[in-house]
Amino acid sequence: MLELRGQFREVIDIQVVAFPQEGILKLPGMQAMMAQAMEMGADVVGGIPYNDVSPLEHIDFVFGLAKRYGKDIDLHQDFADDAEHMTIKYVARRTIAEGYHGRVCVGHLTNLAAASPARRAQVIALLREADISVMCLPATDLHLGARGDSHNVRRTLTPVRALRDGGVTVCLATNNIRNAFTPYGTGDLLHIAQLAIPACHLGGADDQATVLSMLTTNPAKAMGLKRHGLAVGNDADLVMVDCRAVADVILDLPTRLMVLKRGKVVATAEHRRSVAC
Repeated sequence: MLELRGQFREVIDIQVVAFPQEGILKLPGMQAMMAQAMEMGADVVGGIPYNDVSPLEHIDFVFGLAKRYGKDIDLHQDFADDAEHMTIKYVARRTIAEGYHGRVCVGHLTNLAAASPARRAQVIALLREADISVMCLPATDLHLGARGDSHNVRRTLTPVRALRDGGVTVCLATNNIRNAFTPYGTGDLLHIAQLAIPACHLGGADDQATVLSMLTTNPAKAMGLKRHGLAVGNDADLVMVDCRAVADVILDLPTRLMVLKRGKVVATAEHRRSVAC
């Protein structure tokens, strides 16, 4: 991955996350392997607390490693259908205590959808205070969630509207592409956004207007990118699309005509349309 990051740096910026899919504490040598990954040049310390023998110790290790190397944190967090065994409060309080505001992202957070309104509001307030970004992963979470429901099957998605309205930075992203966790998809975030609109009840005009930022400015903030957006002096990382209005970009799924990386054209596409009268 580090070799690929260097090989394609003129086309795409790749952040490499040291991610312990099968846990840290329960596997001999994993703590050393995580540290080795950071020594080799990984960009972010990853974690998956719910897949370890002690979620809180797992979180403590991740924070300790991140602080040692001065790196951000990306957690697969609270991925289940019910609200039991959530550790997101611990993550938020640890973030605040360590002064890691704005440097922690959590993906999934599906447990939060099953929490009572009062409990959910308390968690959202903590997330806002800690400036933790939340990644909604609709393709994976809809595919894997609520498999045990015999009827009235739940959506098992993090509560995007409540998080957004509570002042939390919310992003739409892809967890996996064409593997056991998500056996479909192309990695195209416009497809993910179009899936999220009905699944997260974002179809109203006011709600739709907030979705595009969940693919652009919000992820840039979550990743700590400083030179993004349409402004003089920023990196010219742009996708030009065949569309008449910004509001229609997600609805139309327009052809991507050109991709620029730091002002250099790295991909183009031709688009022809004919109408039989």
